[in-house]
Amino acid sequence: MTMTSLNRRLKHLEAHYQVVHRVAGEHARNLEAGIRQRVLGHLSVDQLRLMLDVSRARQQGTFDQSKIPAEPWAALHTAYNAAFDEECRKAGFASATDFSSKMWRR
Repeated sequence: MTMTSLNRRLKHLEAHYQVVHRVAGEHARNLEAGIRQRVLGHLSVDQLRLMLDVSRARQQGTFDQSKIPAEPWAALHTAYNAAFDEECRKAGFASATDFSSKMWRR
């Protein structure tokens, strides 16, 4: 095999490797987006409003966590994390941690 042929094959393999990892990354992002969408169905209306308010404040650059009452903030985090964990299990993972370790490792 000549060096030119070997270089061509290496370039082909590198390109294929990049495509495979890009597709895997897109699959992981799509799967995570679906899980996060289903998580919202587990939250109460008040928790969804709090998330919306925080999101708007962050976009406007006016977010100040100290102005959010601690109890609703903690309840939102607890509910969101529990729902995310449940939806990851429904998707076939042992937990949210298992999802993260399997989907985002490189």
